[in-house]
Amino acid sequence: MTVKAKYLIVFTLFPLSVFGQSAWTNLQLKSFREKLNENCVYSTAYCNCIYESITLKLRAKEVSYPENKPKINKILIDCQTKFRSYPNQLVEPELQISNIRFQDRKITEEGGIRYDSEGVILIDVANKPNINIDNKTDLVQNSNDRIAYGCVINIDNKIRGLSLEYPKYDLNNIQWGRDTTLAVKYTTDTSLVRFGIDTLTISASTWNLNSKVTAYALPTVIGFTPSEIVYRSDLQPIDDKSWTLNIKPYNQGPGDAENVKIAWSTIQGVNLTTTKSSADFAVIKSGDQTIKIPIILNQQVDQPMAQILVSISSKYTRLKTDTIEIDFKDFKERQSSIALYTSKNMFINEIYNSTVDEIPNTKKPKIYSNAIGLVIGIEEYKADDVNMVPYANHDAFIVQKYFRGVLGIPENNMFVLTNDPTKQEILTTLKEINQKKSVMAKTLESDDIDVFFYFAGHGAGNNRSEAVLVPSDVSLNDIDAALRRDEDIMNSLAKDTKGKVIGFIDACYADNSFEQGNRGIGIKPIGNISENVVIFSAVTGIQKAYPN
Repeated sequence: MTVKAKYLIVFTLFPLSVFGQSAWTNLQLKSFREKLNENCVYSTAYCNCIYESITLKLRAKEVSYPENKPKINKILIDCQTKFRSYPNQLVEPELQISNIRFQDRKITEEGGIRYDSEGVILIDVANKPNINIDNKTDLVQNSNDRIAYGCVINIDNKIRGLSLEYPKYDLNNIQWGRDTTLAVKYTTDTSLVRFGIDTLTISASTWNLNSKVTAYALPTVIGFTPSEIVYRSDLQPIDDKSWTLNIKPYNQGPGDAENVKIAWSTIQGVNLTTTKSSADFAVIKSGDQTIKIPIILNQQVDQPMAQILVSISSKYTRLKTDTIEIDFKDFKERQSSIALYTSKNMFINEIYNSTVDEIPNTKKPKIYSNAIGLVIGIEEYKADDVNMVPYANHDAFIVQKYFRGVLGIPENNMFVLTNDPTKQEILTTLKEINQKKSVMAKTLESDDIDVFFYFAGHGAGNNRSEAVLVPSDVSLNDIDAALRRDEDIMNSLAKDTKGKVIGFIDACYADNSFEQGNRGIGIKPIGNISENVVIFSAVTGIQKAYPN
């Protein structure tokens, strides 16, 4: 007996007039029972289930309503499944698991699963020949003898960190030539591992033990790998009592860090004047560093030592705290720790000792009214192939103090670029200096104007062997875009003046000058320099320039 025949049990046992009354009469119930017993060839329990369910859930006249066919069909399937009442089949169904798809909430493309997520596994199950294998297209036609009765899906999950809503699902009956899609909900946690080799084993079977099929699913796994946020810091003076503490977080772990929060608070020795007390980053990818976080602080009176508490947290790691200690006296004598990369992208601390920051004790200098000062410090570079220059901004600050406090250059004649200036910002400043010289020449009634220039940052040689100074937005791959030391800078400063132009270049010039920990390796530069220009270089043509 097929499902189609079962419909006939209900819809042909009685003429419509029998069900014309508003409820089941005793005569109707008796007649329905007799007819059901004649036509129901299954177990007594199954037949009783149909009788009780239909007479309980439907009124007599409602049985003939077309809109109730799905409800009646469900009663038949439920009773059939409950009592395992299936007919003998001359021809077995042919089950297929034709497709398995993963739809993860946190992955845009299909086919993968991600840690700490959720989604659905879509399993397509068909009852028809696999045309790709046996090419039996002519057999895909209606054949009630080949219905997949009581179809069940079982899922054996061997993937660690993946949890399924249920391991077993009832699909009931699948007609011959039809297919259906099962949606299995899942969740994942951080124990989901990357590059897993375990699989999901998905099997479909019917009441007929010979009617079953098995498939395997090996999804692309974006598994959880830990991150590790560290940071490097440097301290830049604003004046004698004010400082900027720069913190630059870096992810040296193999996994991406999400919802990163860097927070800071004072322990002793300083007052924090920065309005913010934390910085948030949605994601810091493995191997990436962020922009600097500037923290403005004031040194407390008679407090040579400061301590600042830094805490680091992210979505999948525990809170980590660290204490930054600042010895202002040692820092002024340039005895401080700076962060360097090792070959394994770890951070180490190295101590550099120097007294080059000591400004000579002089009386108030005579005003050097016919002098201009240009100071450039570039510490951080935008390009990945250019490393930082430790202390470059601090060096520029010290030289600025020297130009004003020892040479006597007036403050309104000073041009200071210490916020990692770009090429355009430097060119704009050079133009402003030439305009300044024009104004000063009229005021002083003389074009005898001296210019003092200091640069701390990376130097290199371009593809024409010219010495270049590298702005913050120029990379090693585009070194010809850097400013030529002589043609672009020194000769510009020497324009429209008969005075001295003296340059102090704390960098050097070579293709490999962007190494971490030094400011370059010198080469003998070529170029045409104006006669009134003198250049003092930190190194000779074969030496390295270091931050201390």
